[in-house]
Amino acid sequence: AAAEITRCQPFLARTLDIVRAPVVVALGRIAIESLRAIAPHGAQLPRDVAAALPWRGRTLVPMYHPSRQSTLHRPQAAQEDDWRRLGEAVAAAAASE
Repeated sequence: AAAEITRCQPFLARTLDIVRAPVVVALGRIAIESLRAIAPHGAQLPRDVAAALPWRGRTLVPMYHPSRQSTLHRPQAAQEDDWRRLGEAVAAAAASE
């Protein structure tokens, strides 16, 4: 994963510079670490799951990756609640635009 993050980081950073989305959703640990390589943040799973965190003038929302394996770490019902909270974060960001 570390080599993948290093290899892809310039492309991800450039994409984030081009696409000025107000909300960045990090799906899983590798995504969270990839964003940390671009600009520091303190986001961690499970502590910050579905939390709207400030990052580079945007909102960063860390989420578990939506795979079957993720239910080993977080029950399906909790993940469904996380997705509802993500929707609220997106709506709040859209309202402030």
